[in-house]
Amino acid sequence: MKTLQILSQIEPFVYEWTSKKRGRISAEHGVGLMKANEIFYRQSHETVCILLAQIAVSSPFENVNL
Repeated sequence: MKTLQILSQIEPFVYEWTSKKRGRISAEHGVGLMKANEIFYRQSHETVCILLAQIAVSSPFENVNL
């Protein structure tokens, strides 16, 4: 449990710092459910909407990761 508490304090710092440095944090298999909100650290709201629209058109089964 203590590890999760530490992680929850460190993660926001890492994402904010990386975003300010114009860096990226990526996963081999996409963003995933646990990190869905972190996409806004590296992409604008408009870009995310476009990506989601493209996924909706190209993947009717919603099996494409961001």
